Amino acid sequence: MPQDFQASCLLNPLPVPAYLWDIETQKVFAANDALLQLLGYSEEELCKLDWRNLVVAEEIITAQRAIDVGAIMKAVRWHWRKKDGTVIGVTLASRRTPFVDDNGRVRDVYVALVLNVGQDGSVPAMEAFP
Repeated sequence: MPQDFQASCLLNPLPVPAYLWDIETQKVFAANDALLQLLGYSEEELCKLDWRNLVVAEEIITAQRAIDVGAIMKAVRWHWRKKDGTVIGVTLASRRTPFVDDNGRVRDVYVALVLNVGQDGSVPAMEAFP
């Protein structure tokens, strides 16, 4: 059973890995199958993780700064750690928005899309959030 059925209905049809991240709890609360396959986690495992378990140690301070600043309208490259420990480059685009979950609770979330895996022409996180 998905963590949030409404969120799964929103995310699963997307052709790219995607997730919803709750700003208050600072946790992923929904992810599509493409993201789960990319990272090697089940949805239940991913939703229990602290986000710092995904971001490489060198980018944690930058990621916290990004959370404090809020979403920016440019693709940003981060380095994530998959369940097996492999580090991959991911280019994210995110947008802050309200989302009504299955229980009718309005959450302040980021909806994020993984636009690319690997190195590309996106802005490195440390440059986007100096």
